[in-house]
Amino acid sequence: MGQKAPEDVVTKLNGIQDYKGTFQKVFGRPPNYEDMAKAIAAYERTQVTFDTPFDRFTAGDGKALDASARRGWTVFNGKARCMTCHAVNPTSPMFTDNLFHNIGVSAHKSNFVELARKGLALVEKGNTKQIDELALQTDLSELGRFLVSKQTADVGAFKTPGLRNILLTHPYFHDGSQDTLSDDRPLQQRRRAEPVS
Repeated sequence: MGQKAPEDVVTKLNGIQDYKGTFQKVFGRPPNYEDMAKAIAAYERTQVTFDTPFDRFTAGDGKALDASARRGWTVFNGKARCMTCHAVNPTSPMFTDNLFHNIGVSAHKSNFVELARKGLALVEKGNTKQIDELALQTDLSELGRFLVSKQTADVGAFKTPGLRNILLTHPYFHDGSQDTLSDDRPLQQRRRAEPVS
């Protein structure tokens, strides 16, 4: 919704007649932030399936994946090293280690070294309110987890997203810089290369 504060979200929800009626019907009260979080969580649970060909394959059905998909799984676990961050197993089925990593995405868009220096200087001043505001309103958001942890090892680190239903969640990366999974050029670079019609 692009709102800056929980109160703004609730105001927006209360301004949409369909939401007002649905919240009243489901929760017995007008829209509020806590119920909105419950509604989003309930919706998100409907978006994940654990009965895919991949799930059947890992459960022992060797025929659930075709030869091409099995080769992809070998690359995922081997030379591509995807499993390093996108871990998947029966107790962690979402293809994420839930940790923060810097894979260099932020470096494509800006003078990242200068941005990191600016962020480090702000952190040293210790003005948490100013850091929070700048992280939301400027390109400092590209510094990722660092703005929360204040640890230099977290500069440019973002949480590993899960890969379930990945084809439905484009654009990709924290900044939306990849429109597809197959094109490894940054989105801005591809747009510059496209002919103008």
